[in-house]
Amino acid sequence: MNETVALQQAAPSAAISPRDLIALAKPRITLMVVITAAGGLWISRRAPSGSTPLSPTLVLSTLLGTALIVAGANALNMYAEREIDRRMDRTKNRPLPAGRMVPKVALWFGLA
Repeated sequence: MNETVALQQAAPSAAISPRDLIALAKPRITLMVVITAAGGLWISRRAPSGSTPLSPTLVLSTLLGTALIVAGANALNMYAEREIDRRMDRTKNRPLPAGRMVPKVALWFGLA
């Protein structure tokens, strides 16, 4: 009987919470990498003359692309480590180990 209750509690929800999707992206880690990329862009502006100057479009597209790649990688990492995360106290409340999301959603979110 206890196993049935435990399985029902661990069953992923059909509804996808925006909060859980944001958690998949790990926004603090994503922001840290974007800030680092911005620092690299700032340093690159001191490149020798004759190199292409940094346009606002280039800067914004680079930072946005970096954020999207990092967020996707974070989601794929959570997908890959969902079984390990289920056993660790620190990570067992993440969307996948807690059963709030179907693993397929995290996989597609990461690939998108």
